[in-house]
Amino acid sequence: MKSGDKFILTTITLLFLYSCSQSTKPKENISDTTTQEKLEKVTIDKEYLIEEKSIEGFKTEDIYSAKSSELTYEEKLRAFQTDEGIDTMNVVSVSDKKGKLFDIVLYDKIDKRIQKIIIESDRCKTKDRISINSTLNDFTKVYSDFSIEFSYISNSFWVNTKKLNSVNFYLDSECYRGSQDGLYDSDMAIVNLKDFDKNCKISEIIIF
Repeated sequence: MKSGDKFILTTITLLFLYSCSQSTKPKENISDTTTQEKLEKVTIDKEYLIEEKSIEGFKTEDIYSAKSSELTYEEKLRAFQTDEGIDTMNVVSVSDKKGKLFDIVLYDKIDKRIQKIIIESDRCKTKDRISINSTLNDFTKVYSDFSIEFSYISNSFWVNTKKLNSVNFYLDSECYRGSQDGLYDSDMAIVNLKDFDKNCKISEIIIF
């Protein structure tokens, strides 16, 4: 056999062996990888629905117990301003993989009923997409029956709606542009919308 023929035969043989090795190599399951990525994204970006008296299965006045295994729970003490001054209360901080969601406030260490739930994440939303960092303008567009109130006891402003009677949406007090007259005449005072910056943001949400 001529040397040129040997070279061609050798080349063909090598190409054949390379082709066989590639066909037997296990392929990455693209479908499985894509599905896993989607599952991880759903977990990270999950939102939680604020409802009347409840969120994520936790309801005020119910006995507290852990719910989803996807959430983490940390029991601790937290200081609150009350009618009688500063009070320390038992809370359970609830988080997911992305971070803290809300604090569940218990009546006390023995009485495990849920007194209120303090929302701290903008991934907790009403069905109308209102959350922390929504503006007062956003709120009043969605809930035409809104009411804005002030309490000198907690020195705070909040807006609420009859659609969610048990939920207060607290406003950044720096947004108030109105007069101080009448604010301290009673425990709670009604405040006019025009006295607020329309871009004032909701800084905290409490479910009672």
